[in-house]
Amino acid sequence: MTTVEKLTIEMNDGNSFSVPLNLAKKSNVIKGELEVFQELDEKTSDETKKYYYLEDKTQDIDVLNKVFEFYEKDNDSSFFDDFNKEKLFSFTLAVNYLDCPLALDTVTTYIADIIKKCKSPDEIRNKFGISED
Repeated sequence: MTTVEKLTIEMNDGNSFSVPLNLAKKSNVIKGELEVFQELDEKTSDETKKYYYLEDKTQDIDVLNKVFEFYEKDNDSSFFDDFNKEKLFSFTLAVNYLDCPLALDTVTTYIADIIKKCKSPDEIRNKFGISED
């Protein structure tokens, strides 16, 4: 049986979760940091066991788990069908922050498709809970 190398991500609030390393590297931010840590490990002969990365307090662990779950699934827009508007917005912010191109492209296309189906600006406002100025 093959073991999957995992990366433990610790959040700013002390919560942590583990994801398969190959999924974590879908984030260009994490991938870049891991390359820096790897260079440091080679110089010091230490081995990094945990990766502390998230200074952004706006993200929560459930949303970040969804980001990596997206890459485990089919990577298509149907992944977002059961997201409410808050979760969709949080997911978009997370994949933008983490620099996950495929997830960001997919979620923004999903949002654009929702907007295209709306027949008026008022319908868009209602759909996304945007108040008029």
